[in-house]
Amino acid sequence: DLGGELVYNRPDGDRQLGRARFMIGLLGVALGLLIFAWVHEWLGPVPAAVILVCYLFAPNLSAHAGLVTTDLGVTLFFFATIYFLWRLHRHFTAWNLTGLGVAFALALTSKFSAVILGPIAVVLLVLGAVEGREITWRRAALAVAVLAGAGVAGIWAVYQFQYEPAPG
Repeated sequence: DLGGELVYNRPDGDRQLGRARFMIGLLGVALGLLIFAWVHEWLGPVPAAVILVCYLFAPNLSAHAGLVTTDLGVTLFFFATIYFLWRLHRHFTAWNLTGLGVAFALALTSKFSAVILGPIAVVLLVLGAVEGREITWRRAALAVAVLAGAGVAGIWAVYQFQYEPAPG
C-alpha cells in the first residue's frame, strides 16, 4: 500500500516508474552485452551470437527486466566480477584488476547479499596462485587488497563518505 501511495498518488508517478523501468532495462542490455563479450572472447563469434539470442528469450530476464528491483543489478555486477576474475586468470593487467574492483564494488552496493563474492573471489585467486600461471601469490594478494579496498570505498561512497552515525 505504501509503495502504491508513493508512486501513484503523485502527479508524475507513472513517469518516474517508467524512468526506473528504463534504467533496469539498461542493466539488462549491459548484462546481455557482457555475456556476449565473454562468450565471444572464450569461444568465438558464432557461439556468442547463439548465447545472445538465448539470453534475449530467457524467461527470467523477461520476468525481471520490467520490475524495479535490485535483482538485475546484482546479477549484472556479480557476473561482471566473475568475468573479470576469469580475465585476470588469463591476463593479469591493470585494466582487468580495475574492472574486477569496480564490478565488485558495484555488486556490493547493489545488494548486500553480494558479500558472498568476497570468499568466492579469494578461493578462485588462491586456486589461480596454486596453478601458478598468470596469478602468483603476490598478484593474488594484490587482487584481494584491491577487492577489499574497492568494496569498502564503494560502500562508503554510497553512504556519502560518512564515518559516524547520523545524530539521533
